[in-house]
Amino acid sequence: MLHLTPLILNILFGLLILCIGCIIFLAIRKKQISPIIICLVLLSIPFIFNPTPPEKPEPPTPEEQQLLIQEQMNFSEWYTAYKKDIDRLNNNWQQYHKIIKAFQNDTISVQTAHARLADLYTKSNLLNEKLTQLTPPANLTDDNHNHVLEIISKTKIFSRKQTKIIETSVYALDGQNLLNNIQHDDQVNTLQKILILADPINLDISQDLLPIQTNLMKAPE
Repeated sequence: MLHLTPLILNILFGLLILCIGCIIFLAIRKKQISPIIICLVLLSIPFIFNPTPPEKPEPPTPEEQQLLIQEQMNFSEWYTAYKKDIDRLNNNWQQYHKIIKAFQNDTISVQTAHARLADLYTKSNLLNEKLTQLTPPANLTDDNHNHVLEIISKTKIFSRKQTKIIETSVYALDGQNLLNNIQHDDQVNTLQKILILADPINLDISQDLLPIQTNLMKAPE
């Protein structure tokens, strides 16, 4: 199969223009309109169907390569630490539901449920305070920096809501309830209302994480 390089195409295009120019010159001398129109149409074809392949983007400079590598390393280190905190958040939430379910099934007493929730609240509150100090890693591009800020914002909101729900549940099972002899079913209903009345609680960072990963996958050539 014949492969036409840009140089060959340019030479052929030049010869075509020369031939068409000669035809137009002769047609003008003979005062013939049709050949001129045909030649003009032929001249317009290369501009409509451009055979020249698109130019490749310039390869990154050594400085740009180094910046990209540094950005990849910075984000990777930050995200590894971030994932550990998210795992702790998820573990706290699983523990919360485990305690609530055990109390609902009457497999643990109200005193035990209250003690476990109080301990869980302490852990959740400490983690929440840590997450309030969360900041983006250094040397990110503006686009990646903004996405990380959005991830941090969503994470703080998620942690704050989770901690508040646990705290409210602790107060729902405090010692005052024991003095008032509140029935088990009423205590269970109170705990269920806490979850129902709370805003939907979930953490979805995929819309911000995916663009960052795509940007950082642009490996230097």
